Amino acid sequence: MTSLTRLFRLNRLLTISCTAGFVVALGCSEPPPPPKEKRVTERVETAPVPTNVPIAELMKEHGIDDRVWFNEQYMPDQDSERAAAMIFFDGFATGRPDRIKPMLDTIEQQELDVLVETGAMSQLASEIDGIEILVGSTPDGVTAILGLIEFADRIEGMMWEVVNTTSDGSYVLRAAPTPPGIHSFLGSDPFSDWYARLDLERALLVGMDLGMEQDAGVAAADSPFGPESGGGASTPSGSGR
Repeated sequence: MTSLTRLFRLNRLLTISCTAGFVVALGCSEPPPPPKEKRVTERVETAPVPTNVPIAELMKEHGIDDRVWFNEQYMPDQDSERAAAMIFFDGFATGRPDRIKPMLDTIEQQELDVLVETGAMSQLASEIDGIEILVGSTPDGVTAILGLIEFADRIEGMMWEVVNTTSDGSYVLRAAPTPPGIHSFLGSDPFSDWYARLDLERALLVGMDLGMEQDAGVAAADSPFGPESGGGASTPSGSGR
């Protein structure tokens, strides 16, 4: 066996032995560990939380009367919507229809014109002691604005449903029906309370209408001019005629 052959066999034996784990016995060098992967921590950029302009500054900026204020639990998120709601009700408090009309739907604009022409708008403004504004939603998820108007002897409510929000954050509003004496029925959830009372009033009206129709039917049957009379007056029996 040549020395070259012996050298080849020795190298082969050392390679197999080191691979099998006989590192100490045969003096083999341990293979270097695989390089560690570098972990790159991705930096997540978070958008800054928008801060709202204080209500006092918004009021000053838009010339809102001190008799108009927000219920802090029912304020919209956007400054533009907050300003729009305050401008709208400021128009009622100060008797300025120019602040109200641009936010009204067509029919409501016509009704406002009548109030202005008859002087009712100015009269209303002179009697208002304050207006509390709440923004929430109807049971159908439509954004709604509730104004609780304080007079010297009572509180009355106005509910306005948002038909559309314009590009500048303003509103297009439609008046919601107002149940009589609604303020006394408003509790911790005034929007749900409002529409629940409205549904009840509608059910009562339907019941009254049905009752009136039934009463009318009974009256027609008992009437001397009912269908069985043939159109003539009934003659008492035994009259001799």
